[in-house]
Amino acid sequence: MQREELIKLYLHKASEGMTIYDIHKQLQLQQIPDDEIKEIIRVIDNYIINQALVKATTTKIKEIHWVGIVLTIIGATITFGSLLGILPTGNSFIIAYGPLLGGLSTIIYSKTNSKRQRGRINR
Repeated sequence: MQREELIKLYLHKASEGMTIYDIHKQLQLQQIPDDEIKEIIRVIDNYIINQALVKATTTKIKEIHWVGIVLTIIGATITFGSLLGILPTGNSFIIAYGPLLGGLSTIIYSKTNSKRQRGRINR
């Protein structure tokens, strides 16, 4: 097999859970030269590391997005509760622009990073 075919084969096996150590042993059993094995392992290892990084970054972006949604809901609840008289504030109103703007800016931040992350994945 050629290098590209071996890389595709073992990338598939690595995505199914095969370890780098097992891949290395199988390549040695096929009597592939050591320099070729090192190159194949390097490509597969880079792929595994990149996938782990993408997964961690995607999870972080989703968490930030939900924090923004919660902040926006809290700010809107306080503001509308005060304006509608649900919260007893006397003759004054509470406009919770801090949580509202903070939540909206956090949502915008997570959306722009999400688009940027998708651009990196597609490369």
